[in-house]
Amino acid sequence: MPVRIDVNEAGIERIRQAKDIRILEGDRRGPLRIELQKTHVKQVNLAFKTKGGSVAGGPWPAWSPSYAAWRNKNPGFGRTMMVLNKPWKGRRPKQLRTIFTRPTSPAFVSKFLKPWTYQFGGIDDVAAKHQAGAGRLPRRSVIDKTPKQLKEFQETIRQFWNKFVDQHLRNL
Repeated sequence: MPVRIDVNEAGIERIRQAKDIRILEGDRRGPLRIELQKTHVKQVNLAFKTKGGSVAGGPWPAWSPSYAAWRNKNPGFGRTMMVLNKPWKGRRPKQLRTIFTRPTSPAFVSKFLKPWTYQFGGIDDVAAKHQAGAGRLPRRSVIDKTPKQLKEFQETIRQFWNKFVDQHLRNL
């Protein structure tokens, strides 16, 4: 039984061009950074929700007995200091959480630094002291990453790459 093979020259040419597909710096600065930013915000929200249970070095240490007693005398601050219910010493309600989870906040940090290096976080003096465990503040981080969270970033990059290649193949 004879078999006939028709060569799709246009398809072969698209495959030849596809081997040259690269994620350029502009794509890393914009669309990819935004996708990674979404993953970061999801992870930070989980860190606040679990009181540090989802970050490297977590969960956060319990309050000291003297601080817990002070908090019981001053219940208007909400369940955690991270989510204040009313202004306190110039800080707005939910200010710290907003800084780290809302990209529209002026203190939110989302930067592309160099090829495949990104910086996410927030600019806040209290958060910086908690990150370092300075003074009487215990070390509490919302931005440290576990190996599982780093895998989530890898998966975000993989999904971005698949969409990127599909888009370019459609346009070839």
